[in-house]
Amino acid sequence: MMAAIQAFLPDQGIQQKVGGHRQGTLDRLAFPLDTGVPGLNLSFTRATWCRMVSIHPATGTAGISSALCWKAVANLGKRDLETRDCGYFPEGVYYGPQVQKGAATMLVLQFPGASRNYYLTSAEIAETTAALKAAGGVFDKGVYRGRASDGRSQNKDGYEALWEAHQQRKLVYPEPRYEDFVVMKPDRFAWLPDPCRPGLEVKRLGSFTEYGTSATLLRFRPGATIESDSLVAPELRYVLTGALSYSGQEYPAGSCLYLQASQPIGPIASPDGAELYVLTLPMFRAGADLAADAA
Repeated sequence: MMAAIQAFLPDQGIQQKVGGHRQGTLDRLAFPLDTGVPGLNLSFTRATWCRMVSIHPATGTAGISSALCWKAVANLGKRDLETRDCGYFPEGVYYGPQVQKGAATMLVLQFPGASRNYYLTSAEIAETTAALKAAGGVFDKGVYRGRASDGRSQNKDGYEALWEAHQQRKLVYPEPRYEDFVVMKPDRFAWLPDPCRPGLEVKRLGSFTEYGTSATLLRFRPGATIESDSLVAPELRYVLTGALSYSGQEYPAGSCLYLQASQPIGPIASPDGAELYVLTLPMFRAGADLAADAA
């Protein structure tokens, strides 16, 4: 049976430098989370964007993203994410082109959208990029130039080319459920007492699509404890400030916890108080019949 909580200290992530199919550099710390549902992948990273340029507008091709801009300003084309802004990027919705001048630190979760198009893992992206380059393809400023299996020349978005090469079929973009990506301003929300958990306060930032994917800020008052918990949907909790105590281990700012649904959890305490970024993912319930289209 999978553990009720997958918990990672700040130094237990995997350091990665990402490039290849996009222009510019992206340094990130990836937390190796396992959803427990075959075909439903997710990626949660603390990423630093450094002078990144994406010439062509990007889309939520096979997945959607939630991002919290933690430090500095992140450029997303027609608008920026400022410090502590939270963004939701629905699949099928265009954004960009991006021109990142200087560094910005982001917390980024990427995962399949409601259309259930397969989301490539980092390893699959790296392997497919290498295979396309070995076959003579070139990635230049976010665009892939190469030849299809029938000899026809290709000129398309880099990620789209990777997805189609890996899945061996054309990527069909879903009809967008939203007109644009959504920017939330958490500092303009009020903290409200959690009626079921004394000593905790919440800012409910937003809930999206028919599956109810949601973003919340959660605050532990000093000395607050969740004695026991059993979630109806998995949650990802990232410690922004302060520290949590769980199973004899302290998890300071920068730690990440992934909590499975329908399993007993607790106690989780915060002797001195803490603020958490919480993402709830109903699609990732163990045993869900929503396995992504990996065919």
